[in-house]
Amino acid sequence: MCDLSLQNFVTPLYIMKNPPLLIHRNLEASKSRHLHSSDTLMHQLATTFDGTVANNGVMFDIRSSPLLSVTIRSLSFHTVTKGACDVEVYTKKKKHVYFEAVPSAWTEVLIENVECLGPGIETVLNENMFMDMHDLEIEKGAERAFYIRVSGTDMIYSNTASFDEVYAEDSHIQILEGTGLDSYFGGYSSPRMWNGRVSYSAVTNSMHPTSGSCARNIQTESTESKNTNFGIMFDVTSLATGVLTIQGVALPTDTLNEVQYKIFTIPDGFQFGKGSMLPWNAPIAEGSRKPEPSGILAISDEIFQNIRLTPGKTQGFYITLTSKNLLYHTTTLSVGSTYVMNDDISVSVGVGVGTYPQAETFYNSRGFYGRILYMSNDSCDLESTIPYHFVVHYPKDWSATDVSSEIEFRVKTVFPDLMATDINLMVLYQKYKLDLQKVVPTEDNGDLGPCTTTKANYRCARIKADLFFSHSDGADEGIIEFALLQNAERVKQSLSLGDLEVYYAGDEPLDSRLVITLSGVPNKRMGAEEIELFEHTTKLYLKEHAESGKVEVLAVEVQLQNLAAAGGSLRKLVGDTSTIDITTIVTGKHRPPSPGLNFDDLIEDSVNSEDSTFKEELIQSTTESGIEYFSSVEEIRALSVRTMSPTESPGGGALAYGEFDLGEKGLGLVANIGIIIGAALFTFAVVFGTFLYRKRRQEQKRFKLNMEVDSDDEDDPLFIDIFKSNRSVKEDSKVPPKSAFSKKAEEEDSSEVSDIIRRSMNTASTNVSDETPLAKGGNRRSFRKKRGSN
Repeated sequence: MCDLSLQNFVTPLYIMKNPPLLIHRNLEASKSRHLHSSDTLMHQLATTFDGTVANNGVMFDIRSSPLLSVTIRSLSFHTVTKGACDVEVYTKKKKHVYFEAVPSAWTEVLIENVECLGPGIETVLNENMFMDMHDLEIEKGAERAFYIRVSGTDMIYSNTASFDEVYAEDSHIQILEGTGLDSYFGGYSSPRMWNGRVSYSAVTNSMHPTSGSCARNIQTESTESKNTNFGIMFDVTSLATGVLTIQGVALPTDTLNEVQYKIFTIPDGFQFGKGSMLPWNAPIAEGSRKPEPSGILAISDEIFQNIRLTPGKTQGFYITLTSKNLLYHTTTLSVGSTYVMNDDISVSVGVGVGTYPQAETFYNSRGFYGRILYMSNDSCDLESTIPYHFVVHYPKDWSATDVSSEIEFRVKTVFPDLMATDINLMVLYQKYKLDLQKVVPTEDNGDLGPCTTTKANYRCARIKADLFFSHSDGADEGIIEFALLQNAERVKQSLSLGDLEVYYAGDEPLDSRLVITLSGVPNKRMGAEEIELFEHTTKLYLKEHAESGKVEVLAVEVQLQNLAAAGGSLRKLVGDTSTIDITTIVTGKHRPPSPGLNFDDLIEDSVNSEDSTFKEELIQSTTESGIEYFSSVEEIRALSVRTMSPTESPGGGALAYGEFDLGEKGLGLVANIGIIIGAALFTFAVVFGTFLYRKRRQEQKRFKLNMEVDSDDEDDPLFIDIFKSNRSVKEDSKVPPKSAFSKKAEEEDSSEVSDIIRRSMNTASTNVSDETPLAKGGNRRSFRKKRGSN
C-alpha cells in the first residue's frame, strides 16, 4: 500500500479551528502512566491533527483502564477535501492486528453520508448515528478495535514510529497506534495513527472502590429560563453526617469552541468575596478545553483540586469563563435560599457575574446550572435492572394498561416471599441490601413478532417486565440476575392465576463448576484482591471466548482454594512457586431452544483450547493492576466438575445450588480426593505391616524351636557367629538387624565370612520389605504446552 502525501494536494493543511484536547505524548512516559478511577461524566481524548499522509481508512485500538469500563459516544476525523462523503465505521473486540483483511470478524456500527469538513476541521460522528451503542462498550481492562473508512475523499492520518504503542491517553483510556488502509479491508501499512477525537462515558468508578465511600452527584435541572454570561457565584452546604469531598463540576455552555475557565472558592459563602477578588482562594481549577459535543464542559479528576466539606459546612464557589458562554438559570427565588438539594448537599441561589476578570457586575437570583460531583463516606446505593420475559394470555375486555398493572402488582406481591425463602436472594439481601424498587412491564415482541392464542375471547401479548433493584456497592449484577432466573418459574406461577395465563419465555440459567489449576504462583493462597482480580479477568476472558449464539456468561465466583507446593514437597520455602487448584463457579444464561448445548464443556474447552490466551490475559491483568500474584503463571488447566444436583429452594419451585455456600473459602475438590486416598493408603499400610510382623514372629519361633531340637547347629561356628552378632547388636545399638549387619559387612569387606553374612541378610531383608520408593513429584500432573495468540 502507498499512502498519499498531502504535498500532492493543492489544499494545504492549515491550523485547525478547534485544537485537540491532547496531542501526542512521549511514548516512554505513556507506558508508565497509572490509570485510576473515574466519575460518571462524559470525557474526550484526541490524538493529533498534524497528519501528513492520507488514504481510504484507518484502524486503531482503544484500551480501557482496568478500573472501569467505558462506552464510546462519538468519533471524529479530518479529510483532505471538503464535501459530501460516505463514512463507514466497523468495530471488534480486542485488537485489530491479524484481522486487517477479515471483514467477517468485524461488526458494522455506522454507515452514513455526511458533510466532510476538510483538513484541520473535525468531522464528527455522534452517538445518534451509531446503530447499537452496545457494540461500542469496552469492559474494564479490555481493548476494542475501530476501523473508520471514507469514500469521496481521503482521510488524513499520521506516520508513527512504532506499532501497537500507546499514542495518547488520559485517566480512563489509551489509544494505540494502528494501521492505514487504501481499500475496503485491504492494502494496509503500519504504523499509522488516526487523527481524531473520541468522546466516551465512564460506566463504573473502580474495580477496587474505597470501602464505605460512594461517588455521587447533584444536578440542577429546571424549566426556568437560561441566560449566558461570564460566570456565577453560589454556595454549597453539606447536609451529610460524614465528610463530603467535592471532586468536580459539569458546566453547560452555548459553544463547542475551546474556552478558558477558572474556579475559585471561599469559606462560609460567596457573599464574603462578592465585592473583591482578594478574599478568594487561589483557583482550584483553571485551564482551557473544548466542551463535549453536547456543550458540557467537564472539569474533574486531576485538573480539579478537591474541596473537603465537614458536616454543616458552607463553601462559596465562583465559576467563570473568559468569554460570555456560561449558561445558568434565572429564578424567582431570593439569593441565599435553597435552589436544589438532596440528602447530602444543598446548593443555594446565587448571583450571575457579568464581567471578567474582576467580578464587578452582578445579577441577583441566578441558579447554578449543571452538575456537582462529590464523594460521600456513606455506602453506595446502586441500581441493577433485570428483565423477565413472559407470554400472557388475557381476556379481550382487558386493556394493555390493565395487563401491565396486573403484572406489576403480582410481581411486587410475590417478591417478599422469594426474598424470605430463597437462599441465594437471602444472601444477596444480607450482604448487599438487595431490594426491589419498581417493576416496569412493557410489550416487547422482539424478533418473534406478536403471539397468538386459541383460547376464545382472549388475546396474547409478549410482556417484558424490567425489575429495578437497589443494592450496596460490590454486588455483581450477574449474580443477581442468575438468582432471579432460578426463580423465574415461581414468579410465573404467581402471575398465572385467575383470568391470566402466563408462560415464561425468557432466559434460562446455566452453571458450571470447574477446578482451574494454575502452576507457577506464589506459595500462598489468594487474598481478597487476588480473588477479585481472578474473577474479573476470568469473566472477561469467558465472555470473549465462551459466549456464542444465545449463551451469555453472567458471573465467575471463586468457591475454594487448594495450594500444593511445586515438586510435591510439603515443606514450603520462601520464594518457592506452587500449584493452586481454584474451584470456580461460572454462571450464565441462554435463551431456549439451544440444541446440543453443554455449558460445562463450553467453559472447560475455552480455557484448555490450543489457542487459549487465558494465561497471557491473566498475566496482563497483573501488570495493569499492580497485583503480582499471577505474574509468573506457567500453565493453566481446567477440569469441569458437575455441580450438585439442583434442588428445590425452600419455597419450592425455583432451582437453587445444592447446599454449598458460594462465599465459602476452604479446601478444594482435589484436596478432598487427596485426603480420601491418603486414608486408604494408611489403612493398607497398617494391615500389611501387621501381616509382615506376624509372619516374622512365626519364623522366629520356628527358628528357636529348630535350635532346641538340632543340637548340632550349636557347633556350627557360622551360625553361632551370626546369632550372637545379631543378638549383641540388638542389645547395644537398638537398631534393626539389617542396618547392623550392613554396617559390619562394609567394615569387613575383604572377609569371606562377611560376604556370606551379607548374602544371608539380603535374603532376609526381602522378607521385611519389598517396597520401592516413589520418585519425588511422580504424581504431579503435567501440562500440555499451549500456543498463545494475539
